[in-house]
Amino acid sequence: MRGIGPVGLAANMVNYTVGASIFVMPALTAKAAGAWAPVAFLIAAIANAALTICYAEATARVPTSGGQAGFTELAFGRFAAFLTGIFTYLANLLAAGAILAATADTAAAFVPALAAPAIRAGLIIGWLALLFAINLRGVAVATRMVALAATIKLVPLAIFLGVGVFLVDPANLPLPQLPATGLGDAALLAVFLFAGVHGSILAGGEIRDPSRTLPRALAIGLAAITFVFVGAQLVAQGILGPALAGAATPLADALGTVSPGLRALMLVGALISMLGWTASDALSTPRLVFALARDGRLPAALGVVDPRHAVPVRAIAVHLAAAGALAIAGSFALLATVSTLMLVLLFIGAALAALQLRRSGVALGGTVSALPGLPLAAPIVIAIMLWVAAQATGAQLAALAALIGVLALWFVVSERAGR
Repeated sequence: MRGIGPVGLAANMVNYTVGASIFVMPALTAKAAGAWAPVAFLIAAIANAALTICYAEATARVPTSGGQAGFTELAFGRFAAFLTGIFTYLANLLAAGAILAATADTAAAFVPALAAPAIRAGLIIGWLALLFAINLRGVAVATRMVALAATIKLVPLAIFLGVGVFLVDPANLPLPQLPATGLGDAALLAVFLFAGVHGSILAGGEIRDPSRTLPRALAIGLAAITFVFVGAQLVAQGILGPALAGAATPLADALGTVSPGLRALMLVGALISMLGWTASDALSTPRLVFALARDGRLPAALGVVDPRHAVPVRAIAVHLAAAGALAIAGSFALLATVSTLMLVLLFIGAALAALQLRRSGVALGGTVSALPGLPLAAPIVIAIMLWVAAQATGAQLAALAALIGVLALWFVVSERAGR
């Protein structure tokens, strides 16, 4: 029964999207585009509005728990679905590494001694060990922890916007000449920030009357998300001015100009949000590893459920170890950028799949109301994502092409082994 209405779907969009990254992202987008950074958020919002239409139609036509891989297989076959599954996992893994790195950096803003490489690594490993132990207790315990963090995470953002708006100096909000690649670089980061929007509608079969519900939910949800992101960027820029680009904890540093207590409050809020995000990732992403292993796309050992704890313990351990290694070796900015390149491929694939499914008349769940905006939405997604991909370096694109080649070989070998 389709029971999700516009308000519920909009709330889900906000909960999926607004979280850990916004506490550090304003500094990176300001470094790339200066006072033009809010425009990058608007571009990402437009892309995600169009993308959500594509996902909604595709999931309505193929209402499967397989998510994007499920409807991609119906549209383009098993290899495309295989790439989709692997890239989905890699995007999640890189995002987990990015947020873990940001968590360690935020903790170091509290206690500078924690920035020492060995201590920073120990902090990351210790938190991941705790997450592993929590997940061994079963889904219920981990879910309660995630729900608590989701409830708390919006409070510091509300305080930042409510207090910070009165501290803005208009002289810090000029629109200087835009660097040649600045807006594109900022847009690449903004796509990462908005990445949760599409996830909120993957359960397309549960949306009540999608042709009416989705436009309303998009108007409410994306307006709220964009307001928070653009508002945070403008307030941080208006308070810190040129210093924003060099801030390690921009929202906390902005309110810290008024009160050390407010800075501490923002740091605590950022840590809770980031720790909550990583707890949510530890709960959900290993299940994707488990599913890929169960389907023969990853080593079968990762698809084993521990009989004592009834959880995919090996998948959890491998995912947390990989995320920790990335966080220790990398930075938030680098990992977020590479994760976005994975997302770009997924989003282009989703737009093409939605068009193909409509063209083929696929409707596994029965009659589907075609969304009128799809013929315009899909080209918008493809155009913006190609522009975002063009901001990547030649080395990054070459590495991505090499990865696809390796995955193609892996797919051929696994297909032959399964016969």
